[in-house]
Amino acid sequence: MPTYSVYLRPKTSFASSIGSDTLFGALCWAMRALRGVEELEGMLKQFTTGSQADTLSLFAVSSAFPFLYYGRVKVRLYPKPLIPELTSEQITPLAKCEKQRHSARYPFQGATVTVVEKAKRVKSAAYVSEDLFTQIVRGETNTRRLCERLVQRGSADDDIVSWGRALITHGERKSVEAEELDAFEAEGDIQHNEIERVALATVEGRLFFMHEKFLHRQRAGLWFAIRAEDLNFIKPLLRYLADTGIGGDRSAGKGHFDIPLNEIHQHSLPTADVPDCFINLSRYIPGDGECDFSRQPLAYALATIRPKHEAKLAGVGHHTYKRLLRVFEPGSFFPYRKKKQVYGQIVHVGRSADAGGFEAYHSGLAIPVFAKMKGAI
Repeated sequence: MPTYSVYLRPKTSFASSIGSDTLFGALCWAMRALRGVEELEGMLKQFTTGSQADTLSLFAVSSAFPFLYYGRVKVRLYPKPLIPELTSEQITPLAKCEKQRHSARYPFQGATVTVVEKAKRVKSAAYVSEDLFTQIVRGETNTRRLCERLVQRGSADDDIVSWGRALITHGERKSVEAEELDAFEAEGDIQHNEIERVALATVEGRLFFMHEKFLHRQRAGLWFAIRAEDLNFIKPLLRYLADTGIGGDRSAGKGHFDIPLNEIHQHSLPTADVPDCFINLSRYIPGDGECDFSRQPLAYALATIRPKHEAKLAGVGHHTYKRLLRVFEPGSFFPYRKKKQVYGQIVHVGRSADAGGFEAYHSGLAIPVFAKMKGAI
């Protein structure tokens, strides 16, 4: 199946990160509204039974990641693969190299502190730019090389700079005219007033806080990869989501985006010539026998989630939450038994209500990036 990149340009803040499960569920609800319940249930049955009778309606998505832009130039960010941290044995030779870059009077202890600070910045980064992600995927760089190239303020295009929660090359940052931009994202607790519904006025002393995420409106947005046979099947669903919003607190004005359909293009994900694993770009629930957890390279972050049911339809005895699920986060990588275009499974999580409700499913499908990670370990 072809892979396409979809861009979300924020019009508001959003309540939480937008994972692949949230995007898949939003597209399914859009399909229910536009094409009917029967067609949606038929598609979900294909996913759960493994039938591929109608491949045009089958699709999988990645989680949403930031992208930076200036004019027509875009720099996509990817989840940083879970490559190992620097060891104490690697810090000493890196400190010697750091000392050589400075004057002879520069103390070795100061050089060691600088290297440790660089290692911390690499470790804390949540994203890497597309150039760096491609180098990691092909086994051309690892944590040590990232620390060697990391500088406070870049001069050469190949220099790496730490920008917020991302590592990006100086050349890429320069291409989007963002050298003087302090940050492209922010988040925090925002104060709100409670509204008294009878008087339709604010109530003195009744304040509450909501955690919200923001992206620089003129320089940043979110993007995700979607793998589908027929893009014309997906476009109306995206147009619907541009009207209704994505994620939590949509009715309170959060999670609304412009989704320019003319910017959707076929996109080749980075890949290694001789891969030994795949990097996960989604919230992944493995299917039976997909991965060999007894082999290397293997690194993963496991998250326990308890997602909410969609509240668009009223139900009798409505349950707010689905059951607990454990998913592998983006950036994890696994040795595979067989190459596939999409890994993972759709899992049944019960009914949305005690009576008169509908069956509820949760997406654990993942889009893979085939990589050579032995050089990074």
